[in-house]
Amino acid sequence: MNAILALGASHLTRVAPGEDYTTQAIVHRGHAIEGLNKALNKTDRTYGESDAMLAACYALTFQASHMSDGMVDFITMIRGCALVTEKVKQEGSTTAFNIERDQHLRIMSPRLDELPEVDLEIVTGGIECLNQIQPLLNTYSEHQFHAALLNVLYSLQQSPGQGYINFMYLYSIFYSGSHEQFSAFVNPNNLVMRVLLAYFISLQFVMTPLSTHEWPDRAEFERPEALVGMIEWSEKIFESTPADLLVYLQWPMEVVGTVRAEIAGHKVETSRILNGRSRSPT
Repeated sequence: MNAILALGASHLTRVAPGEDYTTQAIVHRGHAIEGLNKALNKTDRTYGESDAMLAACYALTFQASHMSDGMVDFITMIRGCALVTEKVKQEGSTTAFNIERDQHLRIMSPRLDELPEVDLEIVTGGIECLNQIQPLLNTYSEHQFHAALLNVLYSLQQSPGQGYINFMYLYSIFYSGSHEQFSAFVNPNNLVMRVLLAYFISLQFVMTPLSTHEWPDRAEFERPEALVGMIEWSEKIFESTPADLLVYLQWPMEVVGTVRAEIAGHKVETSRILNGRSRSPT
């Protein structure tokens, strides 16, 4: 209940002009996380509690996407969703959720050939800028994340379907590593990782026309509130990055600028991002 109320408060703050439910969102989020931790520590959960835990994790993940300072919360809850799912599977708990491995990709598989093209000029620009970052990489986590980001862009050059598949696997980096490796993603003093996270956020925007095919009957480009929070994440990274590292953020800054202009309805001189190009008839 608290997770749903937290999500509702953050969503209303985005869509209701002049209204600010940020305080309520934070309070309900805190109660939801407290309850989630208690439920995780129980060994005799009753029927439905596993479903409640999973639902709370997903609600808190979506809530984070609406929060102007929600980047770390978003990444943390992605990891939380996966860890809770694994716990439910290991315990053999009855759940209404389909938690089979790769179930999402099995659902999407018939739709992959229908995904819109991504402008290759945008993709090439991302590859060029990411390659410039390579000399800055030091740790295993940085090299791994950098390689995964590049892999998505290279695969988009092959086909939007292949790019989509690799983008889905990109998320696994947040939950497949150790606690120490994950700490690198949420460490505010790790400037190189923050630069890489700016690329991750920009990839979210580039993939938006593809990801809307996950829910074709409900997708609406005219509802940008879920993207505005991520724009603000990016801008916070830009503002806090030292001048000598800003040169490596050229591509994310261009992507975010284009997306903000598109959402505002302004004329875009560069390639559009949110409205992917349809496939040409074959």
